[in-house]
Amino acid sequence: MRLFFAIPLPDSVRDAVGEAVRPLRRIATGVDWSRRGNLHLTLRFCGDVEPARVEALGDAVAPWVRRLPPPAVRLVGGGAFPDAHRPRFLWIGVESALEPLVGAIEGAVRAFGLGPQERGYVPHLTVGRVRDGRADRVAAALLEVGEVASFVPDRVGLFESHLGPDGPRYELIRTFMS
Repeated sequence: MRLFFAIPLPDSVRDAVGEAVRPLRRIATGVDWSRRGNLHLTLRFCGDVEPARVEALGDAVAPWVRRLPPPAVRLVGGGAFPDAHRPRFLWIGVESALEPLVGAIEGAVRAFGLGPQERGYVPHLTVGRVRDGRADRVAAALLEVGEVASFVPDRVGLFESHLGPDGPRYELIRTFMS
């Protein structure tokens, strides 16, 4: 099972993100925009985990998540990876003190036996994937996005990623309350 830990977004935040990217959809070609139901704030990608170990993985992370106060999250600005000139992924920026939560999950996941993250953690909310065409104007426009939404998460989720011909679908399989 392809798993990751993430903060699910409240419906009001999903709506605000939709409104923020609506004008950008008109100027973009070749962008697969994230579905409303797929929007989440990734904390740790775990990769493939044997189904028999999923419950134990959740049990390893749960006490760490419950110990920490929920961090306030502010969605503001945006950009692209690897950069605005050659965008592959379009995102909205995240301002939050997520480091304690991300660090706790990372420590628990590594103690569980999964390897370290391949890349350093950069908090962001993916809103689109560039498949072809020119999206540099969209990436530049994302840099100008002001505050989109603010919220305090009420839970962390363990998600399974299902890859398919119509794009990914994410299934929430367990939640952890903070």
